[in-house]
Amino acid sequence: MVRATAHGWVVGALLLVTSAASAQSAEPDANGITPPSIATSLPRQGDPAGIRKWLSDHGVVYSLIYTNDLLANVHGGTRRGTVDQGKLEAILSVDMEKAAGLKGLSFFANAFQIHNTGRIRRDYVGATNNMSSIEAVPATRLSELWLEP
Repeated sequence: MVRATAHGWVVGALLLVTSAASAQSAEPDANGITPPSIATSLPRQGDPAGIRKWLSDHGVVYSLIYTNDLLANVHGGTRRGTVDQGKLEAILSVDMEKAAGLKGLSFFANAFQIHNTGRIRRDYVGATNNMSSIEAVPATRLSELWLEP
């Protein structure tokens, strides 16, 4: 039983690392858009002035990801009510060779901002487990920052 549980943890950890690595290594298309993106559904790829493509051609690729949850406790718990919470994530990747002529060097930064009107778990339900993957104290945080040769 212990061996099967340990095996499950190892497999789970490998899947997490693999998915995180593939999310960071998503290659942008010819317009500088990393998939998946709503920009591909917009007129002129959401870049009417061509700035995003120009930046991508010069090694700078960025993404903005917005996640929003609207959660409600309609019965039971500590009180009834609704919570609106969201996360705005900004990702910046720079190929320093294209951008500044520094061969083989790359830069990566990831930051996010959490906003909400309350925490459904604590303020409305009285539970101990999180009920949303973006539930947190409202703040702006730097998640990753690195320079890689």
